[in-house]
Amino acid sequence: MSHQRPAFAEVGLPFIIFTAIWGSTWIVIRDQLGTVPAQWSVAYRFVIAATAMALVARLKGEDLRLGRGAILPALFLGFAQFCVNFNAVYLAERHITSGVVATIFALLLIPSTLMAWAFLGHRPSGRFVLVGIPSERVFTVDIHTAMGKELEIQTVKRSNNRGHEAIELLASGKIPDTLITHRMELAHTAEGFEMVSGYKDGVGKLVVEIDW
Repeated sequence: MSHQRPAFAEVGLPFIIFTAIWGSTWIVIRDQLGTVPAQWSVAYRFVIAATAMALVARLKGEDLRLGRGAILPALFLGFAQFCVNFNAVYLAERHITSGVVATIFALLLIPSTLMAWAFLGHRPSGRFVLVGIPSERVFTVDIHTAMGKELEIQTVKRSNNRGHEAIELLASGKIPDTLITHRMELAHTAEGFEMVSGYKDGVGKLVVEIDW
């Protein structure tokens, strides 16, 4: 349905494209070996990628200039990530299959996280998401445990872009009117929001009626 398209276009489609490009990269690397030295393969691969990314950034109006304080970190990151790292990847594929190299490369997230903790003090943390409206008004959290694990607590009250579907169900009569406890005119919208946010007057579902 149409309400699902934004979620797919914003999340699903980019994920599929990224996975397909990243996954096929390992096959391309394997085909490049023996044609030119690994160092040249890495060089022209990232020259093309950097040029394309710079063009996209400029089209989006991004500023590509780096401040003085960012030049040295950028040089270090470029040397470590795109010189040493990928030269090692290309050389590794001379001896083991591309699938194994891809798997090991994907698992680098774990040592990278541990090294960030050890050298930068970025301790691994987690996120707790509470979806929907709980029946209890008071939600108890062990604050010491949450702080010790550096948990990020997030609440989600939305309905995943299903507003149009809900309207269609209401219009079709498939949802009984008993779910709607209050109705208000458009002029009293602010009062309605205050009622719903404070759970006043036993409100369940409130409908703002618009007289066209």
